[in-house]
Amino acid sequence: MSANEESDSPTLAARGAATRSRIVNAAADLIYAKAALRSLVRSLTAELASRRIRVNSIAPGPTETPIHDKMGVPREMVEAMMHTLLTKVPAARYAQPEEIARVALFLACSDSSYVFGHEIVADGGWVAV
Repeated sequence: MSANEESDSPTLAARGAATRSRIVNAAADLIYAKAALRSLVRSLTAELASRRIRVNSIAPGPTETPIHDKMGVPREMVEAMMHTLLTKVPAARYAQPEEIARVALFLACSDSSYVFGHEIVADGGWVAV
């Protein structure tokens, strides 16, 4: 939680993801983690709104990070998965970490002072199509 110099409204922004070294069950774990985060954001918003503490979350889409390399997934599998995924993302590319960071900065500044209890989807249009 941080108080922004430009705003008198403290902000709590969350970002969640679940990964496992095993590919099996990883999708289910991610789904459960995202649902839990959404529920947490709603609950905390209801609990903290009277104190003017804003709680929001960021739901990033495919983002260029070294996560797959760290999971021990064979490079050929990663490349095939990335290619398939990009055909489903209207932006036709992975986000850069800096782009997701700018969403977090927006949530932390006074420009978002009226945003309470929301999930900001920054996914290149993936869930829209």
